[in-house]
Amino acid sequence: MIELEKTHVVNNEILAIISARSGSKGIKNKNIRMLAGKPLLAHSIEYVHEKKEQNL
Repeated sequence: MIELEKTHVVNNEILAIISARSGSKGIKNKNIRMLAGKPLLAHSIEYVHEKKEQNL
């Protein structure tokens, strides 16, 4: 499960901030590396969209 760094409610809309830095020591550029046909960061974004539709 992905932990969101911050969530805010503004005008009844949920704003999520996903931290994604490229300076990983273990795996270089891991957020843009492909996993199951799409970048790792795309999985995080899709997760947030799914939770938005479920009204977090």
